Amino acid sequence: MYKHILVPLDGSALAEKGLAHAIDFAKDDGAKITLLRIFEPEQALAPPSSRLDTYHLVVTAEAAKERAEIYLAAQKEQIENEVEHVETAVIQVVEKKGDAIAHYASKHDVDMIVMTSHGYTGVRRWILGSVTTETICEATCPVMVIPAAV
Repeated sequence: MYKHILVPLDGSALAEKGLAHAIDFAKDDGAKITLLRIFEPEQALAPPSSRLDTYHLVVTAEAAKERAEIYLAAQKEQIENEVEHVETAVIQVVEKKGDAIAHYASKHDVDMIVMTSHGYTGVRRWILGSVTTETICEATCPVMVIPAAV
């Protein structure tokens, strides 16, 4: 039923929980899995503060992309023996992350997105937003959401 499954990963153990579910679908249907990592043009390693401004480090887009590629290569290596077709994709976000995931899925004929939810509620969700919610709202294919508690 599914030929191409997209698994967005943010580097967290929680996000990686979605891999097992994607692998199960891929095995059943012979589907390809694409591991996706989104990076931002610049990432702060430490938040600026009045006392530590001189130590505020920024990771350039090139370095962030390289880190993402290394991370995905390691994830791919871990699942290659379980799934026949695994590929990786790294994209720089210029919009909301959820929109970028949905756009990638649409552009690359993805049949299903498998991702986890951090389960933020209330003020935390309002402040941090929800990439999962953004993805669900914009995706043109099914989105399987794995709750944080699973």
